Amino acid sequence: MRRGWKALLSVAACSGALWLLLSSVAVQTALWSRVLRSATPAKILFSITISGSRDALALSTLLRALWHQDNLYLLHVDAKALASDMAAIRNVIKQVAGADPKNIKLVDNPVQVSWGRFSMLLTALHGLSSAIGWSSQWDFWINLSPADMPLLTADEMRLVLGALSRDRPVSFMGCTRPDWEQVRPDRRHTYMDDEGLYRSLPRPRGRLSVIQHAPKPMRGVARPPPDLFDVYKGEFWVVLHRSLAEYIHHSPDNVARSVYLYLAATYISDELFFQTVACHPKLPASFHIINDSLRFIRWPPKSRGHPATIDDVLLEEALASGALFARKFDHRRAPDSALALKAALNDPQLSLRRMALTMMRTHAKGREDLC
Repeated sequence: MRRGWKALLSVAACSGALWLLLSSVAVQTALWSRVLRSATPAKILFSITISGSRDALALSTLLRALWHQDNLYLLHVDAKALASDMAAIRNVIKQVAGADPKNIKLVDNPVQVSWGRFSMLLTALHGLSSAIGWSSQWDFWINLSPADMPLLTADEMRLVLGALSRDRPVSFMGCTRPDWEQVRPDRRHTYMDDEGLYRSLPRPRGRLSVIQHAPKPMRGVARPPPDLFDVYKGEFWVVLHRSLAEYIHHSPDNVARSVYLYLAATYISDELFFQTVACHPKLPASFHIINDSLRFIRWPPKSRGHPATIDDVLLEEALASGALFARKFDHRRAPDSALALKAALNDPQLSLRRMALTMMRTHAKGREDLC
């Protein structure tokens, strides 16, 4: 009998918690709706990194989901891509945006990417500089891969980012200060060479990005940690307001440039750069940065660096998370997830709730929570 009462109490507690959650979302939705209605939509530049033709299907799905005539799309295709890869990608662009789109551009002089090496970060920095040189008509820079999919419609995302930056510019990135004594030695202070920066690498078979190992004497070279700034870690995926993007690009006080040079020989530096710049002691206090990448990513145990593929269960979690994007989508092995997401985003009755969830998620402190 006691077990029965315990079960009933447990169900009642769960029901009460669920009711409180739903009522909280309803109240917050009503409150945020006023802010959203008065917001000016932000203009977004999406910087998308592409390996080759195997990304064509995912790129097509992503571009269609993100498409808005007032947004900009900058595509970086790995320099190792073949002519057939480029033809497939150009065909995707033509199908999505027409023969001569004004708001889609391929990055000139693309980087030859070696996974885990500095060239990974260089694709983002090259894309950032290309974005600033290409147009002044954007407010936010967001880096993506074809494995990403948006959890808001293009109009909703523009409205949310416009509302969030209404009072002051704001950027988003996930950030932690790791205990470097617990981190693998090659992630700490070992000098890592990237031959892709200065040698013509053959297109590898199988994986498109293969680490070209430095000579043995170089791999064992250790160096002391910096003492002018701390190294912070996070995700490669960020949402940068134009003000912070221009600060990083121009590096007027050498903060971004010095971090850039230090990390040029660091393993998986793409997960360190933006966070280390954001927490640099000399970064001007005027930059408002929230410790949230606005991405939904699940890392299974023993993932070996690969996030879980979004399935039906994870998609439900993603849609309730308030994130802007989710990854990793596999459009060949699990195409139903992208179709289910498209159906969910086509429901106009849930639009305000989706935007309110993102506004609630970003209601956080600035750099005091970041660093």
